Amino acid sequence: MRRLLPGIWLWSDTSDNLMIIWFSGNGNSEWVARHIADRLGEATCRIDRAFYDRPHLEAGERFIWVFPVHSWGVPMTVRTVIRRINDVGGKHFMVCTMGDDCGETAEMFRHDILSRGWQLGGAWSVIMPNTYVCFPFFDVDSQAVEHAKINAAEPRVDAIADAIASGNEAVDVKRGSFPRIKTRLIYPGFTKNINPNSFHANDKCIGCGRCVRRCPMENITLVSARPVWGELCALCLGCYNGCPSHAIEYGRFTHKKGQYRGPF
Repeated sequence: MRRLLPGIWLWSDTSDNLMIIWFSGNGNSEWVARHIADRLGEATCRIDRAFYDRPHLEAGERFIWVFPVHSWGVPMTVRTVIRRINDVGGKHFMVCTMGDDCGETAEMFRHDILSRGWQLGGAWSVIMPNTYVCFPFFDVDSQAVEHAKINAAEPRVDAIADAIASGNEAVDVKRGSFPRIKTRLIYPGFTKNINPNSFHANDKCIGCGRCVRRCPMENITLVSARPVWGELCALCLGCYNGCPSHAIEYGRFTHKKGQYRGPF
Protein backbone atom coordinates (compact mmCIF):
# COMPACT_ATOMS: atom_id res chain seq x y z
CA MET A 1 0.00 0.00 0.00
CA ARG A 2 1.36 3.41 -0.88
CA ARG A 3 -0.04 6.87 -0.27
CA LEU A 4 -0.81 8.97 -3.33
CA LEU A 5 -2.35 12.02 -1.66
CA PRO A 6 -3.61 12.81 1.86
CA GLY A 7 -6.43 10.34 2.45
CA ILE A 8 -5.83 8.41 -0.81
CA TRP A 9 -4.03 5.05 -0.82
CA LEU A 10 -3.23 2.56 -3.58
CA TRP A 11 -2.55 -1.15 -3.25
CA SER A 12 1.05 -2.06 -4.04
CA ASP A 13 2.00 -5.10 -6.11
CA THR A 14 3.19 -6.94 -3.00
CA SER A 15 0.08 -6.35 -0.85
CA ASP A 16 -2.33 -9.17 -0.10
CA ASN A 17 -5.09 -6.57 -0.10
CA LEU A 18 -5.41 -6.06 3.65
CA MET A 19 -5.66 -2.57 5.09
CA ILE A 20 -5.84 -1.56 8.76
CA ILE A 21 -7.87 1.63 9.24
CA TRP A 22 -7.59 3.18 12.69
CA PHE A 23 -8.96 6.07 14.70
CA SER A 24 -7.45 7.04 18.05
CA GLY A 25 -7.47 10.02 20.36
CA ASN A 26 -5.39 8.76 23.28
CA GLY A 27 -3.17 6.09 21.74
CA ASN A 28 -4.91 2.86 22.73
CA SER A 29 -6.39 2.05 19.33
CA GLU A 30 -3.24 3.27 17.56
CA TRP A 31 -1.19 0.90 19.72
CA VAL A 32 -3.48 -2.01 18.82
CA ALA A 33 -3.51 -1.11 15.11
CA ARG A 34 0.27 -0.88 14.93
CA HIS A 35 0.65 -4.11 16.87
CA ILE A 36 -1.62 -5.92 14.40
CA ALA A 37 0.20 -4.29 11.48
CA ASP A 38 3.58 -5.43 12.78
CA ARG A 39 2.36 -8.97 13.32
CA LEU A 40 0.73 -9.24 9.90
CA GLY A 41 3.21 -7.07 8.00
CA GLU A 42 0.46 -4.86 6.63
CA ALA A 43 -0.17 -1.15 6.06
CA THR A 44 -2.21 1.17 8.24
CA CYS A 45 -4.33 4.18 7.41
CA ARG A 46 -5.14 6.72 10.11
CA ILE A 47 -8.51 8.44 10.22
CA ASP A 48 -7.35 12.01 10.61
CA ARG A 49 -8.93 15.24 9.39
CA ALA A 50 -7.65 14.81 5.82
CA PHE A 51 -9.01 11.27 5.56
CA TYR A 52 -12.27 12.25 7.27
CA ASP A 53 -12.83 15.06 4.76
CA ARG A 54 -11.89 12.94 1.75
CA PRO A 55 -12.07 9.23 2.60
CA HIS A 56 -10.89 7.09 -0.29
CA LEU A 57 -9.24 3.67 -0.56
CA GLU A 58 -8.70 1.34 -3.46
CA ALA A 59 -11.04 -1.66 -3.47
CA GLY A 60 -9.55 -4.57 -1.55
CA GLU A 61 -10.15 -7.98 -0.05
CA ARG A 62 -9.92 -7.34 3.72
CA PHE A 63 -10.20 -4.26 5.90
CA ILE A 64 -9.61 -4.11 9.66
CA TRP A 65 -11.24 -1.18 11.46
CA VAL A 66 -9.62 -0.37 14.81
CA PHE A 67 -11.21 2.25 17.05
CA PRO A 68 -12.09 3.09 20.67
CA VAL A 69 -15.56 2.48 22.05
CA HIS A 70 -17.33 5.79 22.63
CA SER A 71 -20.13 5.50 25.17
CA TRP A 72 -20.77 1.86 24.23
CA GLY A 73 -20.86 2.53 20.51
CA VAL A 74 -18.81 3.24 17.39
CA PRO A 75 -17.32 6.77 17.35
CA MET A 76 -19.36 9.05 15.11
CA THR A 77 -16.14 9.94 13.28
CA VAL A 78 -15.72 6.29 12.24
CA ARG A 79 -19.40 5.87 11.34
CA THR A 80 -19.21 8.96 9.14
CA VAL A 81 -16.16 7.62 7.30
CA ILE A 82 -17.88 4.27 6.73
CA ARG A 83 -20.85 6.10 5.29
CA ARG A 84 -18.82 8.50 3.10
CA ILE A 85 -16.01 6.33 1.78
CA ASN A 86 -16.07 5.00 -1.76
CA ASP A 87 -17.28 1.45 -2.38
CA VAL A 88 -14.20 -0.55 -1.39
CA GLY A 89 -15.97 -3.90 -1.30
CA GLY A 90 -14.22 -6.73 0.53
CA LYS A 91 -14.63 -8.20 3.99
CA HIS A 92 -14.55 -5.95 7.05
CA PHE A 93 -13.25 -6.86 10.51
CA MET A 94 -13.64 -4.88 13.72
CA VAL A 95 -11.24 -4.51 16.64
CA CYS A 96 -12.46 -2.08 19.31
CA THR A 97 -10.65 -0.90 22.43
CA MET A 98 -12.50 -0.26 25.66
CA GLY A 99 -11.93 0.35 29.33
CA ASP A 100 -14.34 -2.31 30.58
CA ASP A 101 -17.07 -3.38 28.11
CA CYS A 102 -18.44 -2.37 24.73
CA GLY A 103 -22.21 -2.92 24.85
CA GLU A 104 -23.59 -3.49 21.36
CA THR A 105 -20.70 -1.80 19.55
CA ALA A 106 -20.13 -4.89 17.38
CA GLU A 107 -23.77 -4.97 16.34
CA MET A 108 -23.64 -1.27 15.44
CA PHE A 109 -20.48 -1.70 13.37
CA ARG A 110 -21.83 -4.74 11.57
CA HIS A 111 -25.06 -2.91 10.76
CA ASP A 112 -23.09 -0.03 9.24
CA ILE A 113 -20.96 -2.40 7.16
CA LEU A 114 -23.97 -4.34 5.90
CA SER A 115 -25.68 -1.07 4.97
CA ARG A 116 -22.84 -0.50 2.48
CA GLY A 117 -23.34 -3.95 1.00
CA TRP A 118 -19.96 -5.23 2.23
CA GLN A 119 -19.11 -8.61 3.75
CA LEU A 120 -18.66 -9.14 7.47
CA GLY A 121 -15.51 -10.50 9.03
CA GLY A 122 -14.90 -11.19 12.69
CA ALA A 123 -15.24 -8.70 15.56
CA TRP A 124 -13.13 -8.49 18.70
CA SER A 125 -12.73 -6.23 21.72
CA VAL A 126 -9.54 -5.45 23.63
CA ILE A 127 -9.53 -4.13 27.19
CA MET A 128 -7.21 -1.14 27.50
CA PRO A 129 -6.79 1.61 30.13
CA ASN A 130 -9.75 3.89 30.69
CA THR A 131 -9.52 7.30 29.02
CA TYR A 132 -12.98 8.80 29.47
CA VAL A 133 -13.74 11.05 32.43
CA CYS A 134 -16.77 13.08 31.32
CA PHE A 135 -19.43 10.96 33.02
CA PRO A 136 -20.07 11.18 36.77
CA PHE A 137 -17.95 8.67 38.68
CA PHE A 138 -15.83 7.91 35.57
CA ASP A 139 -12.09 8.35 35.97
CA VAL A 140 -8.85 6.97 34.58
CA ASP A 141 -7.32 3.81 36.03
CA SER A 142 -4.53 3.69 38.57
CA GLN A 143 -1.06 3.16 37.11
CA ALA A 144 -1.06 -0.41 38.40
CA VAL A 145 -4.32 -1.18 36.58
CA GLU A 146 -3.05 0.60 33.44
CA HIS A 147 0.07 -1.56 33.34
CA ALA A 148 -1.90 -4.75 34.00
CA LYS A 149 -4.34 -3.99 31.18
CA ILE A 150 -1.58 -3.21 28.67
CA ASN A 151 0.35 -6.34 29.62
CA ALA A 152 -2.78 -8.46 29.15
CA ALA A 153 -3.62 -6.74 25.87
CA GLU A 154 -0.48 -7.81 24.02
CA PRO A 155 -1.23 -11.57 23.84
CA ARG A 156 -4.87 -10.75 23.19
CA VAL A 157 -3.97 -8.62 20.17
CA ASP A 158 -1.56 -11.28 18.92
CA ALA A 159 -4.38 -13.83 19.03
CA ILE A 160 -6.74 -11.47 17.21
CA ALA A 161 -4.18 -10.81 14.47
CA ASP A 162 -3.66 -14.55 14.01
CA ALA A 163 -7.43 -15.10 13.88
CA ILE A 164 -7.81 -12.46 11.18
CA ALA A 165 -4.94 -13.95 9.19
CA SER A 166 -6.67 -17.34 9.28
CA GLY A 167 -10.00 -15.85 8.13
CA ASN A 168 -11.75 -16.33 11.47
CA GLU A 169 -15.18 -14.66 11.50
CA ALA A 170 -15.96 -15.04 15.19
CA VAL A 171 -17.59 -12.31 17.25
CA ASP A 172 -15.58 -12.26 20.47
CA VAL A 173 -16.41 -9.11 22.42
CA LYS A 174 -17.15 -8.26 26.04
CA ARG A 175 -20.61 -6.70 25.93
CA GLY A 176 -20.93 -6.30 29.70
CA SER A 177 -24.15 -5.91 31.63
CA PHE A 178 -27.22 -4.27 30.08
CA PRO A 179 -25.57 -3.85 26.66
CA ARG A 180 -28.78 -2.88 24.87
CA ILE A 181 -29.59 -0.15 27.37
CA LYS A 182 -26.07 1.27 27.21
CA THR A 183 -25.84 1.34 23.42
CA ARG A 184 -29.42 2.18 22.52
CA LEU A 185 -30.16 4.71 25.27
CA ILE A 186 -26.90 6.21 26.54
CA TYR A 187 -24.98 6.31 23.23
CA PRO A 188 -27.57 8.46 21.39
CA GLY A 189 -27.52 10.96 24.25
CA PHE A 190 -23.73 11.03 24.15
CA THR A 191 -23.56 11.74 20.41
CA LYS A 192 -26.27 14.42 20.54
CA ASN A 193 -24.70 16.27 23.45
CA ILE A 194 -21.08 16.59 22.31
CA ASN A 195 -20.41 20.26 23.03
CA PRO A 196 -16.96 21.59 22.12
CA ASN A 197 -17.89 24.87 23.79
CA SER A 198 -17.65 23.11 27.15
CA PHE A 199 -13.88 22.81 26.71
CA HIS A 200 -11.66 25.52 28.12
CA ALA A 201 -8.13 25.93 29.42
CA ASN A 202 -7.60 27.18 32.94
CA ASP A 203 -4.80 29.38 34.25
CA LYS A 204 -2.34 26.47 34.27
CA CYS A 205 -2.22 26.57 30.45
CA ILE A 206 1.32 27.24 29.17
CA GLY A 207 0.34 27.73 25.52
CA CYS A 208 2.52 24.83 24.35
CA GLY A 209 0.13 23.73 21.59
CA ARG A 210 0.28 20.04 22.39
CA CYS A 211 -3.53 19.88 22.36
CA VAL A 212 -3.48 21.26 18.81
CA ARG A 213 -1.04 18.58 17.68
CA ARG A 214 -2.88 15.74 19.43
CA CYS A 215 -6.35 16.47 18.05
CA PRO A 216 -7.07 13.92 15.28
CA MET A 217 -9.70 16.19 13.77
CA GLU A 218 -7.51 19.34 13.70
CA ASN A 219 -10.30 20.99 15.67
CA ILE A 220 -8.16 23.09 18.02
CA THR A 221 -6.32 26.33 17.28
CA LEU A 222 -4.26 28.61 19.50
CA VAL A 223 -5.57 32.14 19.91
CA SER A 224 -3.41 34.42 22.05
CA ALA A 225 -1.57 31.29 23.24
CA ARG A 226 -4.80 29.67 24.46
CA PRO A 227 -6.64 26.74 22.81
CA VAL A 228 -9.95 27.36 21.08
CA TRP A 229 -12.15 24.46 20.04
CA GLY A 230 -14.06 24.32 16.76
CA GLU A 231 -17.24 22.38 16.00
CA LEU A 232 -15.76 19.13 14.64
CA CYS A 233 -15.07 17.50 18.00
CA ALA A 234 -15.09 13.73 18.49
CA LEU A 235 -14.92 14.11 22.30
CA CYS A 236 -12.01 11.67 22.27
CA LEU A 237 -10.30 13.64 25.09
CA GLY A 238 -6.92 13.46 23.43
CA CYS A 239 -6.46 17.14 24.26
CA TYR A 240 -7.45 16.67 27.89
CA ASN A 241 -5.32 13.59 28.55
CA GLY A 242 -2.32 14.94 26.64
CA CYS A 243 -2.09 18.33 28.33
CA PRO A 244 1.26 18.46 30.19
CA SER A 245 -0.04 20.94 32.77
CA HIS A 246 -3.50 19.38 33.24
CA ALA A 247 -5.01 22.70 32.21
CA ILE A 248 -7.86 21.51 29.98
CA GLU A 249 -11.32 21.08 31.43
CA TYR A 250 -14.70 19.99 30.04
CA GLY A 251 -17.26 21.93 32.03
CA ARG A 252 -17.06 20.59 35.56
CA PHE A 253 -17.11 16.95 34.48
CA THR A 254 -13.30 16.74 34.54
CA HIS A 255 -12.87 18.49 37.89
CA LYS A 256 -10.41 16.55 40.05
CA LYS A 257 -10.20 13.74 37.47
CA GLY A 258 -6.97 12.08 36.40
CA GLN A 259 -5.22 11.84 33.03
CA TYR A 260 -4.14 8.90 30.90
CA ARG A 261 -0.80 9.39 29.16
CA GLY A 262 -1.12 6.56 26.67
CA PRO A 263 0.38 3.10 26.12
CA PHE A 264 3.56 4.10 24.26
